[in-house]
Amino acid sequence: MGKRILVVDDDPQVQRLMELTLQRQGYEVDFAATGEEAIRKVITFKPDLVLMDVMMPDMDGFETTKRIRRLPEGHSIPVIFLSALTHMDAKIKGLRVGGTDYVTKPVHLPELLARIEAHLRSSTSPMGKLINIFTSKGGVGGTTLAVNLPFVLREMTQDKEIILVDWQRPQGDVGVLLGLIEPCSLDMLLPSGDAVDEEALAQVLMEYAPGIRVLPGVTDPGLVAKMSVDTLSNILEVALTMADYVIVDMGQILLWDDPPLVTKDIGANICVVTPEITSLRRTLQIQQHVDEEEYDFWLLLNKEAMPGGVQTRQIEAYLGHAMMGKLPYDPATTTRALNVGRPAALSAPRSKFMKALHSVAEHLYKVGEL
Repeated sequence: MGKRILVVDDDPQVQRLMELTLQRQGYEVDFAATGEEAIRKVITFKPDLVLMDVMMPDMDGFETTKRIRRLPEGHSIPVIFLSALTHMDAKIKGLRVGGTDYVTKPVHLPELLARIEAHLRSSTSPMGKLINIFTSKGGVGGTTLAVNLPFVLREMTQDKEIILVDWQRPQGDVGVLLGLIEPCSLDMLLPSGDAVDEEALAQVLMEYAPGIRVLPGVTDPGLVAKMSVDTLSNILEVALTMADYVIVDMGQILLWDDPPLVTKDIGANICVVTPEITSLRRTLQIQQHVDEEEYDFWLLLNKEAMPGGVQTRQIEAYLGHAMMGKLPYDPATTTRALNVGRPAALSAPRSKFMKALHSVAEHLYKVGEL
């Protein structure tokens, strides 16, 4: 017989379908209907690859995969999740807990067979961390944070690889703040967003600085309708195998019907707030819909000590939440950086704004274990 595949699924119909399909391709197949049985089969059957259902009776596929990864026999086995869960969190969590790939049901068998063949030829890719940057409203400085944070993280983390993605709708400004002229952009990926692979993403990423690649935002308003959560999920799944950190400029959180927050084991969510009553009221509204046990949802105060602004202690009392970090009101630095098309990390690295951002990044790294 050929390579061994373990199918973990409690549905007899799925088991029968996988048995017929895989055996026709020359694979040796065994089955497990529960997580505990799957763990035992990894030890006894010693599969070359595992097809893992997510929803199972005793423990779900995520927890089962975590435990398999702790076994000497399961440390490097490719694990492909097969699930009807399509939300970005589920897909990225599957990869984060040790999965190699994630295929949504109903399964297209030729595609699944191609993925199995590909993963049997290669080893599991390490996954990066995801940092989502949201804003409480427009104009609070989310993009300014997004374009400067990669430089600070790269300096702090010993030259790790970073990808910056502009997902603002209807049009992002990451390219403008970085001074990019006619860059390749998200426009090139959206028409085939469901089929993005590493090669396609690599072709449109721009090497802005050593170790920092950028995917500028959409420029064609006609393509905004294609900016779905599923397309974003597909792009990020690939990006997280290509970089240690992926930073996404998400724009205003209230413009999302269902904000694609990431769970604590995947990364962190930052919401930028300013000392203005409109920003604070919207932030209070946002907080009521975030489960803090599941998500790291950190509030970052930008433009602290802005003339006429609400004082920090009053803001924290109003929101009932301490700020994760504070960036000073420094219009000379941020305005000049915008107008010259060079982020403050390059145009004013010793400014009070950048000094404060270093402190924010250190907090991100230590508290969030990024």
